[in-house]
Amino acid sequence: MLHFLYLLIAFSSAALTTLVLLPWVLKHAYNRGLYALRATSSENKDKVLSLGGSVLVPSILIGMTLSMVLMNEGEDLDQSIKTRTMLLGCGVMVVYLIGLLDDLFGLSASLRFVIQILAALSLPLCDLYLSNLHGFMWIEAIPGYVGVVLTVFFVVVMVNAINMVDGIDGLASMYVILCLICFGFCFFDSGNLIYSYIASAMVGALTVFLHYNMFGSIEKRTKTFMGDSGSMMLGFSLAYLSIKYICDEDNGSFDVQERMLLCMSLLFVPFIDLFRVVLERLFQGDRLFAADKRHIQYKLMSAGIYGRLTLLCVLAMVLVIILINLLLTLCSWEISYIFIADVSLYVVFMYILNRRIVQYRSTMALMENFKERFRENAAVARKVCILTPRFPIPENGGDVLRINNIARQLKREGYELVLVSFEDNGSPQLFEAERIYDKVYTVHRDPFNSLLQSVIHLFLGRAMQCG
Repeated sequence: MLHFLYLLIAFSSAALTTLVLLPWVLKHAYNRGLYALRATSSENKDKVLSLGGSVLVPSILIGMTLSMVLMNEGEDLDQSIKTRTMLLGCGVMVVYLIGLLDDLFGLSASLRFVIQILAALSLPLCDLYLSNLHGFMWIEAIPGYVGVVLTVFFVVVMVNAINMVDGIDGLASMYVILCLICFGFCFFDSGNLIYSYIASAMVGALTVFLHYNMFGSIEKRTKTFMGDSGSMMLGFSLAYLSIKYICDEDNGSFDVQERMLLCMSLLFVPFIDLFRVVLERLFQGDRLFAADKRHIQYKLMSAGIYGRLTLLCVLAMVLVIILINLLLTLCSWEISYIFIADVSLYVVFMYILNRRIVQYRSTMALMENFKERFRENAAVARKVCILTPRFPIPENGGDVLRINNIARQLKREGYELVLVSFEDNGSPQLFEAERIYDKVYTVHRDPFNSLLQSVIHLFLGRAMQCG
């Protein structure tokens, strides 16, 4: 019971520290103009602070230290754990500082890459590296130098993967919180309590930051982005906790292959997405470190999935992968076959998503052409365009009758009427439209997507009748 109190202390103290530091940092940074420009439309740009992640490391250190000091008062603390914790702090601080400098002054991608490699070397220097893959891709024990290279590669990939995930509000924070909750439980189960306290402190700091990131106001100067100082630190921490958990000698309730599978399941989506983006850049001759819109969150937005729905879709992907891997494990699948199944599902998903992007762009091009023709005709003719969102229900009702009554009045006054109807069942619901309107256009939406949009808008308390 006492250990749960330490977890709560780590969470609360980190959250409280963030709650105190973040408004102060926002106030002074906004006054000094330390902005990150984010385009919200072709004509407008919002000035938003990109230093929100700078308060995470101090908050986490305070929460972690307080819980460890209280624990050490009542119990003997293993000195080897203290050494590795100090190593984690050293590596985290290097990555954090280089990210902070990048947020403040802007650093070249190659310099950041070199510093990330140097920070990643802190793990094998403390004799913490992958020496056995435990059947992953049918590989067991590996030579020491191979394990060192693989460990450094894994850390650098995760640092950049989480940095790339931080593309929309709340995504990186919520994803990392999910991973930290799982790692915190697993370390607590194995008796390695210090790392569960670290995870708890990180969750506490991220929870407060998440509020400012998703619900902050630009007008009130409470809106903030995480920045490289936060995302790179979180990526390094996840990589460290993953390797520590895989190499941990205290198994707890899970054997080593189950621990390997858990880490693979949690980190699969950002890892495979970064791998896909790098391959696309190589095949197309683009620079590896160039910023672009190839990542999964931007692909979803290109398919017409915007706002919080994009966030929910990415998190749903992570949860689906975890659930599928759990079911396959219960069916006695080997970890290598599970990984191949995950990659196959990801490839199929990207194929479907790319097709959806093509269809969405075609629809948008049609709508732009229609709007251009409408603007041209409006200058020389009396025309009215009527938009009717019809999803998902009712198919007929008072709205249709009211719209048609208004249209009849306009028709009698000599207007040329054009109807644009958004449908979700694949067939036009025109009713009396042929006798009223001069032209009728229908835009079909996927029924599942329409229903999902309605549920999301109901949850967010927004109007559901929107296109």
